[in-house]
Amino acid sequence: MIKDLSELKDTMIKLKAIEMFDSGMLDQLEVGTLASLAAINKYLYEDMNDYAGQFCDVRANGRAMYPQEKRFAKDTIETLDSLPMETYDEIIIKFRKALSESLFYEGNCRSARIWLEQMLVKKVGLFPKWERLTPHGLFNGPLRIDFFMNTYLTMNRIKYTTVKANEITREMFIRNLDASFALDDVEFYEDSKGV
Repeated sequence: MIKDLSELKDTMIKLKAIEMFDSGMLDQLEVGTLASLAAINKYLYEDMNDYAGQFCDVRANGRAMYPQEKRFAKDTIETLDSLPMETYDEIIIKFRKALSESLFYEGNCRSARIWLEQMLVKKVGLFPKWERLTPHGLFNGPLRIDFFMNTYLTMNRIKYTTVKANEITREMFIRNLDASFALDDVEFYEDSKGV
């Protein structure tokens, strides 16, 4: 039953992501801003919860943040928005920072990977192919030096296609979306590989 609900939720989110692509919404968002990341998160999750696209104001354990924690979170968010994104390295640093902050209540990785794809395509003309990674290879294993180094080395293991923004097809986007979602589902990956 739980697996069925999880699969239904994943299907709904994928359909929303495809809708974003088909409608041209992704092309209309300002590249690499927190506002665009929040818009992606809101669009993906708005049918599932009332706080989609809103930045967290509670800790992961559910305890409300102290006022000084909220100020720190606000400063971090403002810093993230000002990070440069003109080179591959700068984009990866910005992506890593967004992931490490867990900005939203739900969907941080999924939203951030779509956001990352937009930055890579529009700023440096690279389209990542997520199918090269496994859930275990994303943030675990021998590359776990630290979160930044691991993200950097992992991103360098991905194959990229050199593209212009208008060359991304619906099929490319959907194939990448499926591979991206598989990264979040270690149990599914193990089941499908017979591990």
